[in-house]
Amino acid sequence: MVEEQFRWDEESYRAIAANDVAWQDASYVLRHGRPRVRRHIGALLHIAAHAPNGSIVGVNLIEESDDQ
Repeated sequence: MVEEQFRWDEESYRAIAANDVAWQDASYVLRHGRPRVRRHIGALLHIAAHAPNGSIVGVNLIEESDDQ
């Protein structure tokens, strides 16, 4: 199994902060959140799971290449 890679840029951090979510919680949801809902449609990936504080966080990503 290939481990997924996530790239963050300044716009990523701004978008996360604009939604009152800590970037650490978004990162946790992507890598460790359980149970989680995962939906992959074309180049879009949607993941939602519980953050460490118990809140449910949804993260939307655009795939640049396979597993990235």
